[in-house]
Amino acid sequence: MNGAVPALRSAGRGDLPGLQRFVGRLSLRSRVQRFFSPLRELPSPLVRAIERGDGAHRLLLAEHAGEVVALGQYAVVEGGRCELALVVADDWQGRGIGRALIDRLLADAALRGLHEAVLETMVDNRAMKSLAQRAGFVLRPHPEDRGLAFGRRSLTGAKLPFH
Repeated sequence: MNGAVPALRSAGRGDLPGLQRFVGRLSLRSRVQRFFSPLRELPSPLVRAIERGDGAHRLLLAEHAGEVVALGQYAVVEGGRCELALVVADDWQGRGIGRALIDRLLADAALRGLHEAVLETMVDNRAMKSLAQRAGFVLRPHPEDRGLAFGRRSLTGAKLPFH
């Protein structure tokens, strides 16, 4: 793992077993920070989206030696927006994988004609908040949950008013 660079690629149906293993190996803290719940496998709606090849979901994974070490995704939501999320295996955090995933996802969403990316993260998730800010997201307290921060970022270069 020292000096290793994982490969980024699109995730599909055939990756489900590896993705489930990946989620099951995450620490409790990483699972809760990503899914806001201590679940040990991918949520059912996400599994169904992967199985169907749902075009409203874009998933990228990072893998090393045949094992998933990170997962990044966005889901297209109303109004030309996408909701972005990612998680990196505990042993691989702090190596730039999250930034590589977020950059690729944002570029893909922009090419797809989407104009805004949003995300939610726990207020105590300093690593994700820092990553989001470095990637151009403006973070504010979540309007509906004091335990979350809400981020917005333009994909067109235009400044977005925060409301």
